[in-house]
Amino acid sequence: MGMHINFKELRAVRYALQSFLPLVRQRVVLVREDNTTTQAVLGRLSSRSPVMHAEMRLLWEFLQEHSIVLQVQRVASADNLADEASRMEERDDYRVHWSYFRRLEAWFGPHDVDLFASAGNTQLPRFFSRFFCPGSSGVDALAQPWGGLNAYGCPPADPDFLLAVVQKLREERAAATLIVPYWPAQPWWPLLMELASRVVFLPSSTEVFTLAHRGPSCGRLPPWQVAAVRVE
Repeated sequence: MGMHINFKELRAVRYALQSFLPLVRQRVVLVREDNTTTQAVLGRLSSRSPVMHAEMRLLWEFLQEHSIVLQVQRVASADNLADEASRMEERDDYRVHWSYFRRLEAWFGPHDVDLFASAGNTQLPRFFSRFFCPGSSGVDALAQPWGGLNAYGCPPADPDFLLAVVQKLREERAAATLIVPYWPAQPWWPLLMELASRVVFLPSSTEVFTLAHRGPSCGRLPPWQVAAVRVE
């Protein structure tokens, strides 16, 4: 996103509290922080940096609204369990361009939920996410019920994961619009075609997709041909 690490660390505190709100509302929450600047800002509830101060104000308003008290504890980076996860590369942080998604909505919608999304790339107000994040309606789409929904999803391009998606569609007899790689040699492809009521082949992926964020850890657009597959 191009923001300084201090700002990202401070915003991460607010996002974490929002993600786990049912568990932390009206509680005292211990924040273990390895960033000394963020620790100081949390302790003073203010910052000389206008950007950091604005973010701290959003956090303070959130704490007041939900009766949350923060306690901040300094922790060494080597002992910070969240440090490794914060360096993960997000390879699937892309989404279908709004112009194409709008067509899918007109053909097969309205869709109820974005199955494989995050707060930054969801196409719909309701979405399931890989990890806990603000606004998520559930973590791990494969663990959520799809029956009775008209779902939309752009699943990760992993053959084993795609096979699990197809199996779930078949078992729950769910209705969904999926954006998938055109990989006809993969075992999951013929199984998906057995369920499909319509297949729309889309242009090159660089035209269809757009990155949700910019930055060295935000992945890149997939190079393969993709298709929109409708399952009723």
